[in-house]
Amino acid sequence: MARAALKLNLHDLADLAGISRITAQRFEKGDPVAQSTVEAMRHALEAKGVEFTASKGTGRLGVTATKRVTASKLVQFTR
Repeated sequence: MARAALKLNLHDLADLAGISRITAQRFEKGDPVAQSTVEAMRHALEAKGVEFTASKGTGRLGVTATKRVTASKLVQFTR
């Protein structure tokens, strides 16, 4: 969901987080990955304006894009 909010593909996320595309793919499939990998992806997404949310009452998790991302900015950080 966070990746989709920024319109990133898997390769873009991996590049931003400094991990391999295969590792990012394993995480999205629900396979185990190192905690440092999860933190790297979270920090990369938060740096691009994603906010992770949780509802205390229901326990639901969510994602909000806090910054408006323009096409030119997408091109800048995906290269």
